[in-house]
Amino acid sequence: MGMIGHLMQITPASLADILQGEETVEAYMEAEEIESLYLDKSWHAIHYILNGKAWEGEEPLVHVILGGTPIGEDYGYGPPRYLTPEQVEQVAQALTGLQGAELIGRYNPDLMAQQDIYPQIDWDDEEEQQYVFDYYWSLVDYYKAAAASGNGMLLYLT
Repeated sequence: MGMIGHLMQITPASLADILQGEETVEAYMEAEEIESLYLDKSWHAIHYILNGKAWEGEEPLVHVILGGTPIGEDYGYGPPRYLTPEQVEQVAQALTGLQGAELIGRYNPDLMAQQDIYPQIDWDDEEEQQYVFDYYWSLVDYYKAAAASGNGMLLYLT
């Protein structure tokens, strides 16, 4: 099994309902009509590519996967976290600015292994690199769509 990353868009109204206690974040996340972005086990490698560190980073890129404000109860590996629509817009703009050689240059198999980036696999393998970047581009598109819709974001690991 393992730790799986998820992102889920949330409307400002739904986020307000949760923050005011009118709905639980767990009920929102489990609603069948809400589509989340499944990142499989690529989440930690994506965080590393964006931030150059296993767990830390600078705003706004630190918020892409491991940032946000905790909300609700433990949902597998800690509580879900949320980003406001303004934070989502900042993240989407920052992600849009990372392209081509700069982005590919951030993928460093040796340093990823040294920093114990999850899961501990052969990061030199071309298929593993392709796996990470396939999920990365889905994540970029998902953030752009959320920003265009004025939505916030829920982030969680299961």
